[in-house]
Amino acid sequence: GILNKLYVIDGPEKGKSFDLNDGITSVGRSSDNDICISDIGVSRHHARLVKRDDTVFIVDLHSFHGVFVDGEKIEPGLKFEIGKESDLHIGNSVLSFQQEPSGKKLDQPSLTPEQKKAVDTSKWLLLKESSRTYIRNLELLLKVSNLFAQSLNIDEVLGQVVDQILNHLERVDRGAILLLNRERGILREVVSKTRLDDKDGFLSKINYSRTIVNRTVREGRPVMMSDTSRLDKSDLSRSIRQMNIMSIMCAPLKCKGKVQGIIYVDSVGKPGGFAKNDLRLLTGLSNAAAIAIENARLYEAIKEELDGRQKAEKRLIQSEERYRTLVEESFDGIFIQTGAKISFANQRLHQMLGYGRDELLNLDPWLIYHSDYQGPARDRINAGRLGGDLPSHYEVKLQRKDGSWFHGEINAQPIRFQGEPGEQVWVRDITERKQAEAALRESEEKYRLLVENANDAIFIIQDEVIKFPNPKTADLLGYSPDELARISFVDLIHPEDKDMVLEKQVRTLKGEESSSTCSFRMIYRAGEILWVQINAVPITWEGRPATLNFLRDIMAEKKMEAQFLQAQKMEAIGTLMGGTAHDFNNLLMCIQGNASLMLSNIDSSHPYYKRLKSIEQSIQRGAELTEELLGFTMGGKYQVKPTNLNEIIQQTSNLFGRTHKKIKIYEEFQKGIWPVEVDQSQIKHALLSLYVNAGQAMPGGGELQLQTKNVTLDESYVRPYQLKPGKYVRTSITDSGVGMDEVT
Repeated sequence: GILNKLYVIDGPEKGKSFDLNDGITSVGRSSDNDICISDIGVSRHHARLVKRDDTVFIVDLHSFHGVFVDGEKIEPGLKFEIGKESDLHIGNSVLSFQQEPSGKKLDQPSLTPEQKKAVDTSKWLLLKESSRTYIRNLELLLKVSNLFAQSLNIDEVLGQVVDQILNHLERVDRGAILLLNRERGILREVVSKTRLDDKDGFLSKINYSRTIVNRTVREGRPVMMSDTSRLDKSDLSRSIRQMNIMSIMCAPLKCKGKVQGIIYVDSVGKPGGFAKNDLRLLTGLSNAAAIAIENARLYEAIKEELDGRQKAEKRLIQSEERYRTLVEESFDGIFIQTGAKISFANQRLHQMLGYGRDELLNLDPWLIYHSDYQGPARDRINAGRLGGDLPSHYEVKLQRKDGSWFHGEINAQPIRFQGEPGEQVWVRDITERKQAEAALRESEEKYRLLVENANDAIFIIQDEVIKFPNPKTADLLGYSPDELARISFVDLIHPEDKDMVLEKQVRTLKGEESSSTCSFRMIYRAGEILWVQINAVPITWEGRPATLNFLRDIMAEKKMEAQFLQAQKMEAIGTLMGGTAHDFNNLLMCIQGNASLMLSNIDSSHPYYKRLKSIEQSIQRGAELTEELLGFTMGGKYQVKPTNLNEIIQQTSNLFGRTHKKIKIYEEFQKGIWPVEVDQSQIKHALLSLYVNAGQAMPGGGELQLQTKNVTLDESYVRPYQLKPGKYVRTSITDSGVGMDEVT
């Protein structure tokens, strides 16, 4: 027959064994069970074993921590067949199920307790490496090794390793791999995973037991705590207590005697989750991972070294290319002289000296110097070889292949070239610079002549002191340049104008005004007042702010200004007189009109006739005087404006006709007459004068013809009168009088 037995190989009841009889066998912590296990991790009624013939089943009675068969958690309430040599994990205890022939049954009652313990221990040592678990562990190690062999992406493979551990060991709730940074002495989390339902993410944030982790790193060997509930709480780290970690395994990633990191797994809430064979498996995985990490690091080191060499070679090639480009494309000619020959010359030097490519090589270097400079250049080179203290820069004349020459600047430094002492010489064509220097000297001379011969005083004010004055400054102010250098510019300004001039200078220095011009009074050396006008612009003089000033004597302008003001006053008086004369003339015309009306109504025998005639003559003389006064006050200028001449003639003829009833006036005016620009008062005066002359020619009465017409005069017609050709209005006045005799 077959004997079925359960051996407790780990846990509080370690070393005990139980026989399984046919039927049902209850397992739990309560004493009413067939198999009573004093383990706090075992429920009161944890599981039930059912034996039928030679087959044994186990049922999880919905225990708190569940039942694991060979590391696999079984479904509560369902029967699960137990295979030969299976391991049962119940709470914190591990039981091994064994089937033995009944003939091999040991007669245990005949054994002493010490013999019985030895027998049980021997069986436990034989059972702990069960073939099924061993094969599964080997398969996992092989699978992980293949993963490491297939990829050098360590972070990715390590994540797969943690997945395999979670799949293989269902007792593991969380797993992580951390790598050690030896330079900083800290562990870096590479991967961490959990199988727990963690909506808040609290459990997935693995709070490692620093005590376990640091111990593993420090000692370089694996550490396991299968049941933390059996330890004193004061011996547990805060993370273990807070996370309710019941079981922990930690194995070092160790290669060539150096710890590279750790593999960390734990079980939350289920005590007794791990056995020693689990720790051996984790250690095997950590060894494989350590070798893979070391290989990856070696690969990265080799790759980095190869990349470094390639980059160094590339940089060398680029450096050589840059140097070649720099030398060949340089704006300056470059050659190297060793002994009495040119060992290297760039293309620019060939172009400067008119030689074909490589024609300068092995040429005597002194031939490129002008004959006047060959000796001095040789002396400088030789002195430099002997360590003489000579400037490396100097100017020479260089000779081209065709015999022409140009100004050059030489910069020579001693070097070693191809193992020989020599000189590296830079050659720069400074012909344009020489020309610019000559032009600058010429320009400076022009400006010097301009400043020194200027009619205005030109000087610089800095710190209220006059600097760089031209000769006109000394002439204008009466001080020599040396005296001006010791006198404050402010002291030369009239006291009433100092504040205004200083404010202008300050605003100009601050850049608030790009230039400032003002007039003020200065005190000449002799004490006389001198009116001047200054124009100041901000400049930088000898590295500091200053103003450039142009000072001009404006005494003549001030005199003219005074005369102009006097003229304006006279003009104002004249304007006032003109207005008064105009009004007075209007009064005279009114009186004349009334006198003329009175005369027209009486004859010469009337007693007032002579008096009225006297009044009329006096008015005529007063009008003439008024007209002369108007002409004087207007400076010979008249108020000219566009005028309809027909209207003016109509007004004046009506005025004349009222006083000369015996004269008939006939009018023939141009329709659409052109407007003319005239002084209306003057044209009225002229017309009235003509009417009066006509009336005097017709004392007994007569006819007066008035006519206007638009005419266009050409250049030949107007030339004698010095007029411009164009449109004009012709006015004709014809009377029927006797006219003037030959004497008149």
